[in-house]
Amino acid sequence: MAVTRGWKDGEEGKEINVGNEDHGGVEATEEFTWLSNLAEACLHGCDAVLVRSPSSSRQSRTRMASLVKKALGTSRTKLIVGDGDLDAAAAVRADGIHFPQRLIQLGFADQVQSARKVLGAAALVGASAHDLEAVGRAAEAGADYLLLGTIFPTSSHPEKVRVEGLSLVQETRLAFPQVMCIGIGGIDDGNCDRVIQSGANGVAVVSYILDAEDPASAVKRMKARMLGALALPV
Repeated sequence: MAVTRGWKDGEEGKEINVGNEDHGGVEATEEFTWLSNLAEACLHGCDAVLVRSPSSSRQSRTRMASLVKKALGTSRTKLIVGDGDLDAAAAVRADGIHFPQRLIQLGFADQVQSARKVLGAAALVGASAHDLEAVGRAAEAGADYLLLGTIFPTSSHPEKVRVEGLSLVQETRLAFPQVMCIGIGGIDDGNCDRVIQSGANGVAVVSYILDAEDPASAVKRMKARMLGALALPV
């Protein structure tokens, strides 16, 4: 299970009080309640956090990634920096890097190799894919995982009138069975089991965790639902 977070340029400059190491290392102001939610989720089973914002500067992205890394505290949650920003990922010593679909072009395999050279051989290298062609390019380049979506309508992208749906997960699993698939878009504890049954290895969420009144319980409910789905026939 992963949590993704985007932000507007300048948001990372708002007041943050750092402390309380047992609770992820961050005490958030009202503007940053999502950060304390994130810290809580990481302590209770969130596997990875993806920080991304295509419209932000590298400085802003690095600053936000640093705040998120502090929020991870002593948890085992992986930090992945998005937007293909290798400099920002290296600056915060991230566990991985994520590329948007627009960067999955010719030469993407070289970018994958460069990322592992800079971040280490064990670094996670992922990519977003909204169609099977992009899935193929990323898989052939050696991406460790693919973020597939949008699966269901989502408030994170209200402008998207047509979603790719579960069929993208199903088609990816059939065509590239070796690739780790993570579904994203409108996923919560009421539909995450359908994503897993369609062939995904996991799910990524935004508002489900960041807006939750009790993020720890939200993580536990979702994980239980996904594990239950694995025992059901597809």
